[in-house]
Amino acid sequence: VRRCAMAESRVGEASQRAPGPARMANYVRELEDRFYESMELDAEAASLGMSRRRFTQLFREETGTSWLDHLLRRRIEYAKRLLRETRRSVTAIAFESGFEELSGFYRAFKRYAGMAPLDWRKGD
Repeated sequence: VRRCAMAESRVGEASQRAPGPARMANYVRELEDRFYESMELDAEAASLGMSRRRFTQLFREETGTSWLDHLLRRRIEYAKRLLRETRRSVTAIAFESGFEELSGFYRAFKRYAGMAPLDWRKGD
């Protein structure tokens, strides 16, 4: 009986320390306000005290997509808005949206928007 109670105690302690879905939901909400920052998956996982595997598992459960896909989609949606609402250059918009390389921005934009940024600005 005593051994069982000790094991239950350890399981309870571990579950209190283990980051869970609520913590990930909070992270996803906060990500909406900082998607443009330079980020790396391992550093984001570490910031929540999670392994890369646990982080990606919980992120996918919360959003239905991978961390990188979610981040790129958010950045492209923001870039699309800036292209429509401002006259800023594509280069400025790419960097403001969180892309560190212009070529990566063009590839991601074409993948998610189906066309080049200037074509998007001109209208479908």
